[in-house]
Amino acid sequence: MAGRGTRVRPHSHTTPKPLLPVAGTMIIERIVETFARTLDRTITEIVYILGPDFGKEIKTTLSEMSKRHNAKATFRVQETAL
Repeated sequence: MAGRGTRVRPHSHTTPKPLLPVAGTMIIERIVETFARTLDRTITEIVYILGPDFGKEIKTTLSEMSKRHNAKATFRVQETAL
């Protein structure tokens, strides 16, 4: 999630690409739901790799989404996009 989402602008100009809704559900939540359905174990923690300019509001949104899936949210920062 540390990228800038330049290929989906202007949609990602104010909302990070993984938080963009598709048919009413954030892209990242669709990914988590897919993993939850296909893994042979329960997801207990979700680690998000964020860019340095991702603010508290985004972390709050991701934490709330993780809680809906009974998982702990952990955040790491990638200072340089690699």
